[in-house]
Amino acid sequence: MKKDKFIEEVKCILDASLDCIKILDLKGDILYINRGGLLEHGFKDRLQTQNWDYLKTIEEVYLKKIKRAMKKALDGVPSTIEIKHITKGVKGASNRTWCNMTFSQVKSSKEKNAYILLVSRNITKEKKIEEKLKHKIEKLEKINKLLVRRECKMAKMKKRLKKLEK
Repeated sequence: MKKDKFIEEVKCILDASLDCIKILDLKGDILYINRGGLLEHGFKDRLQTQNWDYLKTIEEVYLKKIKRAMKKALDGVPSTIEIKHITKGVKGASNRTWCNMTFSQVKSSKEKNAYILLVSRNITKEKKIEEKLKHKIEKLEKINKLLVRRECKMAKMKKRLKKLEK
């Protein structure tokens, strides 16, 4: 298979994914974004992503994690982090609130070029479920504390009652 045909087939495979898949250069600039990424960020075509800084769609508190994950990827160590997107008011705002981003280094065996493969998976539903569970656990813990206090008071009252009966 010729190289150009293979590259086109790989692009078709990447475009079949609902995940946002980006290929970054070593500085972190986007060289390629798949169809899932275009849909996530509200772009009609790849031309709209020119001069787009995808990092501006991510809440600032997560940017250091991203830089560390990219550095690990450049060192050949894949890294996955959880981030929260900005969903309004910036170019390419995401239609997802939460994502897991996996950074991996891609090196060609024949060429000396290295790239970063960034796969971003929507975990918004999971985070909502996690939040609901967290609230339920907090409620259960409060109820448990109340019941334990009640039992302690009951034990004290039983002791007092026994003393009074004697």
